[in-house]
Amino acid sequence: MDPKTAPAGGMTALGIHLSDFFLSFLGSAKTVYAKTGSIVLEHPKKDTLSVNIRFKIMYSVTRCHDITPF
Repeated sequence: MDPKTAPAGGMTALGIHLSDFFLSFLGSAKTVYAKTGSIVLEHPKKDTLSVNIRFKIMYSVTRCHDITPF
């Protein structure tokens, strides 16, 4: 990953759209914490990104159940 074209690693390509998705459903963020790291690639290329977004709305749950006929 080239830091010039993807300064936030995977967040640059897909992660920004996922963040926008959550913002559209849950509203404004209260706090945001992000951390990048290099597990596989040499510095300064970052291959790992963790983002924690705490929203002003305190609780939201999405459940998905898969019921099998067995």
